[in-house]
Amino acid sequence: FPSHDKGRGEYIDFVLWESQRKFLKLVQSGEWVILLKKRQIGGSQIVGADSLANAMGISNWVCLVLSKSGSDAEEFLNRVKECYHSLAKELRELVPLRRDTLEAMEFSNGSRILSLPSNRGAGMTADRVVIDEAAFITKGESGIDLSTVLRRVQPTVEKARGQILMVDIVTGK
Repeated sequence: FPSHDKGRGEYIDFVLWESQRKFLKLVQSGEWVILLKKRQIGGSQIVGADSLANAMGISNWVCLVLSKSGSDAEEFLNRVKECYHSLAKELRELVPLRRDTLEAMEFSNGSRILSLPSNRGAGMTADRVVIDEAAFITKGESGIDLSTVLRRVQPTVEKARGQILMVDIVTGK
């Protein structure tokens, strides 16, 4: 998948670093995964690309992405859409989009990727729940706190025997 390089203002091939390869293996094997990362290392991009691969490859697979705000949720989904549209036409034709909105990508195989602000999404059953920039999900920022979000999504993930991925930011060296 190409990735947008903000510094260059262009798309470049997304080549995984060794630490990103290790993280991807963890993402694919863990029930609860918490990624503490610095900004701009591609953690959200990896999670988005892996979620896209799952949605295209597994029928009726559902990914729910929760972000601190509606604009952040839209940005996350836009990156996934960029990945999808950068695929070869032949791959896109294998699993075409059935519906494409600001909040969701729905595929012909019944799979979906939904990206919502963190104060929405309760009661949905998902195979994967991604909580993006979890540290910023606070009552002040999002109108809901992280512990409430986790309480709301845990039963849906348990019902689907799914996964919760928390992508967070750490500061410092």
